[in-house]
Parts: sequence; C-alpha cells; structure tokens
Amino acid sequence: MNHGKKAVELLRDVHISSDVIQPFNGDAVRTITEEILALNSEVADVVENYSEEDLESPYLALNILVHFTSMQRNKRCLLAYLMHRLQQIKGLRWDLGTSVIPDNIKTNLNPREVQFFSEYDKMLGDYMRSVNELDLTMDLNQPPKNLFIEVRVKQDVGALVTESGNTINLRANTTHFLRRTDVEPLIRQGVLEHIN
Repeated sequence: MNHGKKAVELLRDVHISSDVIQPFNGDAVRTITEEILALNSEVADVVENYSEEDLESPYLALNILVHFTSMQRNKRCLLAYLMHRLQQIKGLRWDLGTSVIPDNIKTNLNPREVQFFSEYDKMLGDYMRSVNELDLTMDLNQPPKNLFIEVRVKQDVGALVTESGNTINLRANTTHFLRRTDVEPLIRQGVLEHIN
C-alpha cells in the first residue's frame, strides 16, 4: 500500500527545481488523479457493502479513515503542485514585462497554462491601461540613475517604437543610446544587453 507516494515525489521534484518552470508532469498528475478516484471508489464500496452495525467496527472505521486521509493528502499535494506552477507563470509575466513567452519556457507549459498566461497578461494589461498607462512591470527596486542608457542588441528584434513615437531598428550587434523605460522589458528578456 503506497498511497500518496507519487504525490510526494511530484512535490519533491517541485522543491528541488523551484526556480525553473519544469515541464508539466502530466503522467504524474494523471496517476495521482486515478489513485484519488480509486481510493474514493474503495471507500464507497466499503460503505455500500457493509451494514451499519459492521461499519461500527473499529477495524472497518480505521480502514475507511486511512483511505479517506490518503485521498485528501493526494488532493492537497496535487493542488500544491498546480498552485506552485500558476505562481511561477504569474511571476514569469512580471519578470519578463511582456506578453511573449520565450520558446524555451513555452515548451514546458501545457496548453491550459499557456491560456492562463494569456488571460493573466490581458487582465494585467487592462488594469495598467486603467491607471493611466502605468507600467507596473518595470523594475522599481531602485530609482534609475540615468534616463538614457546604452544597450547592445544581442539578436534581431526589428522596429521598436519608443514612448516619444520614434522608430528604431534593432539589429544584432548594434548599440543604441535609448530611454531606460523603452528598453527595460527587452533587457529583462535577454534580447538587449545594458552596456556600463
């Protein structure tokens, strides 16, 4: 009887790699869900197949309690796994400052998580527009020392429209002197590099 073993392994994997979004473990989620359903079915069978007098037996009551407790623990572990992933996805939106998920991270998300990211991004964007176009995703830990910074383009980006309405073509291996607020999201994405 290894009730909850797979759920504990799932949480252990999350704990070990808590900084990086790992690929969604659909097999483990399916296995844990099936175990929950099997435990629920066993409890229901015991309750249906025994009389009320039999159910008063301490051994039978303990059997039901063990199965029910195992089922509840599996549910909590599964919900903790899913909540951890959602928190990581929310954090990803704040860290990137953009609605584009990098391909190396997107491959680790299942379709519903990608949909959650898109809906969360839309909700955050709607809120930021409602408060006078305030970009809440900017790094506000320290006030900027300079309004303009020099950046090097690591990969072709294409045209960037600045807050002032100017268009700048960002090609790989070029340097530009731009407003910090225009390029900060691209620096966080790793597309641009701040030159000191």
